[in-house]
Amino acid sequence: MAQDGISLQYASKDIKADKEVVLAAVTQNGEAMLYASDDLRSDKNVVLSAVVQNGVAPRFASKELKADKNLVLLAVMQSGSSLLYASEDLKAEKEVVLAAVTQNGIALHYASTVLKADKELVVAAVMQHGYALVDASDDLKADKEIVLAAVIQNGCALSYASEGLRKGGLRAYLYGLVLARRSLLFFLLAARPRPRLEIPSAEVPCPTRARPLRNAFSPS
Repeated sequence: MAQDGISLQYASKDIKADKEVVLAAVTQNGEAMLYASDDLRSDKNVVLSAVVQNGVAPRFASKELKADKNLVLLAVMQSGSSLLYASEDLKAEKEVVLAAVTQNGIALHYASTVLKADKELVVAAVMQHGYALVDASDDLKADKEIVLAAVIQNGCALSYASEGLRKGGLRAYLYGLVLARRSLLFFLLAARPRPRLEIPSAEVPCPTRARPLRNAFSPS
């Protein structure tokens, strides 16, 4: 089991209920949790070992452990998509969801409706993956800052913005930002001190003057 955790699937029922054997299996491959006995799926030490190896291991854990904040936090920090397997209460827990979307912005899809309207959380999500904008609340899809962050990460995310921003509002906003940055750049360049031209103090010797060619027809 220590070399191939998934081989737990071929073990007898008694072996699948043996904590020491299952621990060795999930430490090698977290997905071996799938083949553990129901009792061991409720064992926090076993599930924790599986999560350390594979962030999506909570999908095989008991209902009680899917509601364990510390365990789920560890899981989503490794794989944000494992938020899918968390309890409904934890999907509404900002700390947990923020950790998930920071690792994988698309995990916003599994957050509670209330958190999909949380600006700080949505900004974190779209900065990690622009397409996370699709799951933001309608109000935040009309928020220039959020849409801009999403578009910077992935230009195609603009298609998920509000109709007003898609039809020109954001374009005008971006144009204004470009002009402002250009003006700032010109100002900084103008204010920057110019380097002094260093003239070498030593005289550069002139090349030796070439002797004129003798006229072939002149008397020697």
